[in-house]
Amino acid sequence: MLRINSPRIKQKQSRNSVVLCLIVSMMALTLTSCGQADHPPRKGEYGEKLLTSMHVEQEMLDMFNSDELPKPFFKQENKQQPHLAFEADSTGNPYRFVIVARGKTERAGEVEVQFISGIMSEIKGEYSPELLMEEDSHEYNPREKVLLILPSNPFSIDVNAEDNAYVALAGLSKQENFVFEDVELQVWQGKGDTYPTIAYLGFFCILASVLLVVYRFVSGLET
Repeated sequence: MLRINSPRIKQKQSRNSVVLCLIVSMMALTLTSCGQADHPPRKGEYGEKLLTSMHVEQEMLDMFNSDELPKPFFKQENKQQPHLAFEADSTGNPYRFVIVARGKTERAGEVEVQFISGIMSEIKGEYSPELLMEEDSHEYNPREKVLLILPSNPFSIDVNAEDNAYVALAGLSKQENFVFEDVELQVWQGKGDTYPTIAYLGFFCILASVLLVVYRFVSGLET
């Protein structure tokens, strides 16, 4: 078999290796953004000021941990869904809705929790649902304590809004290997520097696409 080890081929392999290493590095960075939180939300992470918060009642926690979970369908008169009332206007933009879930595992393995949330105007009764999720790839021990933080994307109040009374809604849609012990609903005001995992995944997909184009371009130049 004839092997050709020209400097041109070695240079091509070197450039391709650099691009592939960048892609792998971004995958590692994205994966490490998922997982259990080591502390509750702090000032500056999800906003500059904690506007308001509340803990879900024990009756609702028992419902979360039972098989009789209500469907996460929100209506203004639906009192079965956890909800947090707050006041806001455009001068305080942006805002963040954060769900802090404390609990423990049922068995060894991974945990996954999903909520469907929405910010509803008390006058209009309209809202846009958003999926808040935390899929923890860490392998836990049975009955190990877990802290999960599920933040919404930042949202803003329209400058022409007719009212300043709103309700943050939270409906549990999925629960895997997780027993709820406490759920706290929070609304933060101001800019923060922490974003939900799904935002990191979206950023990674865009960056991976760009790197793939660069990789193909470099490969094309060397052929």
